[in-house]
Amino acid sequence: MSAGRASRIRGVGQWREPTGRRRRQDGFTLVELAIVIAIVGFLLGAFLAPLRTQIDAARIRETERALGEIREALIGHAVVHGSLPCPDVAADGVDGAAPAACSGSALDGILPFQALGTPRADAWGRLFRYRVSGEFSHRALTGQPPGPARLDLTDSGDITVLTRGDNPDTGGTTEIKHQSAEAALTRTTPAVVFSTGPNGLGGIDAVTGLPLALPAGAAADENENVDADSTFVSRIHSRGAATCDDADETSVPLRPSCEFDDIVVWIPTPVLMARLVEARVLP
Repeated sequence: MSAGRASRIRGVGQWREPTGRRRRQDGFTLVELAIVIAIVGFLLGAFLAPLRTQIDAARIRETERALGEIREALIGHAVVHGSLPCPDVAADGVDGAAPAACSGSALDGILPFQALGTPRADAWGRLFRYRVSGEFSHRALTGQPPGPARLDLTDSGDITVLTRGDNPDTGGTTEIKHQSAEAALTRTTPAVVFSTGPNGLGGIDAVTGLPLALPAGAAADENENVDADSTFVSRIHSRGAATCDDADETSVPLRPSCEFDDIVVWIPTPVLMARLVEARVLP
């Protein structure tokens, strides 16, 4: 059999598709790739959204636990030293005015975490903020009569913590953002510690020491917590809205409250005094 005839016989039933056409069928078109990418992106988004929520919830719980420890550490400091520490004003974690009392701008600053042996930052890596009432930064002197330069049972804190609630003086009207006297959580607390929460607005980065962006002007509640005065706000967390206003209490309908995720704790005066009496630091 000749070579040509053998070649023709072997080729029977072995038809081959042209190379160019096979390549076009084996690959994806741009439209197909775009559809696949869109589906994968949708699935990832659906998966990551609840995961992100769970992570934020875990960080909130971690920060709340840390703030609870800090509150106990502050009371313990008062029992041991006869006074609450002053804020850290040099970013070194140390009581800014020890062993003297603090006043003026030195009443507000960073938590003196080294003096307390507590965490320095929240779960998002921002330094805890702290304010103390001046009277409680004076040392208690056992056996000494009450006086302006020492901590005693006649002292009362001067820090106010507000919340949001209805104004009982308006009857059936619901001012969900009204800051009435009845809505204040306390007006006499000796000390406040807080985290700026997940959004970190107004906080201080624990690594760089640099301040973060301040809350928007309409977000009066979050701004209130970082303006270095003796008034703070603690309320239910909210995501806010495109048009919001914490200060407006007169528009009809009322504008929704702005985003708020600060986590605020404080020491009630009766609790601190009871612990000092129990430890015989006072009367």
